[in-house]
Amino acid sequence: MQALINDEGKHYSLGYAPNAIAFTEEPKSFKEFVNQVDRWFSIGSVITKNFREIRRSLKVLTAWFLVEAVMPGVWLGFMGWLLYTSNFLTAGLLTLIDLAILAIISMYLGIRRNYGVRTILKGIGWFWIYRFVNFAQFWRRLLKPKKKWF
Repeated sequence: MQALINDEGKHYSLGYAPNAIAFTEEPKSFKEFVNQVDRWFSIGSVITKNFREIRRSLKVLTAWFLVEAVMPGVWLGFMGWLLYTSNFLTAGLLTLIDLAILAIISMYLGIRRNYGVRTILKGIGWFWIYRFVNFAQFWRRLLKPKKKWF
């Protein structure tokens, strides 16, 4: 555990708890969302300190890395190339296929968790956009990590 003291002099402990159950607070604005993702991707010190416990989950971490940090960049590069070469129909079809796959997965998971169909459909477009924010924030924090976590 790493002991931390905030500006008010209160002591806190920071560490890895593999069985912890936690919920995130929904950001109220786009700026809060970007700051939240920035915090999520600036946990290098915790990962380094607790690598022994975390390495058990490397398969999941590798899959997450590919989905969050590589695929949006590949997608953007491929779409940029299609648009540059005037393949507008192909770019449009691939965007629709991408959204359809996202919609199917979101509907399946949302219905399993008892969300309404309207709520699920409203969130799909935002999720599609936010994954590119996650992509940008991931690489930003990987290349220029924060010195302080709080």
